[in-house]
Amino acid sequence: MKRMFARESESLDTIFEELDRFSETNRLGERDAYFTHLAVEELFTNTVRHAPGGTGEVLLEVAVSDGLLTIRLTDFETEPFNGNTAVSVDTTLPLSERNPGGLGIHLVRNLADDLVYEYVGGNLVVTVTKHLEEETDV
Repeated sequence: MKRMFARESESLDTIFEELDRFSETNRLGERDAYFTHLAVEELFTNTVRHAPGGTGEVLLEVAVSDGLLTIRLTDFETEPFNGNTAVSVDTTLPLSERNPGGLGIHLVRNLADDLVYEYVGGNLVVTVTKHLEEETDV
């Protein structure tokens, strides 16, 4: 799947429809499909809410190959952000003692095998990879 989406939170409904089709076509198991939704929602929402600049669209690419799921979001002409160095969230602290923010990246980082932020030619590229938990028939 490779498609441009408007850089606005209202795009999530269409994104989820596309992800459902992708999951069905690639015969992803329930847990892998759930992870795909969670990762895309967190990363896309962070892009829309927190990344200054950017053009009107974000490129979303999702692929499965040799048991590996790859999700890539590209935010064009945005300011640099290095999520690779984002501070981990201490989930053992009571809510009243935690700093707000960072939980989405924390969740994706802990559920994925790899989460990489790159700034390439003025574009922020976020890539998530995860080995599928359930074998697909495709």
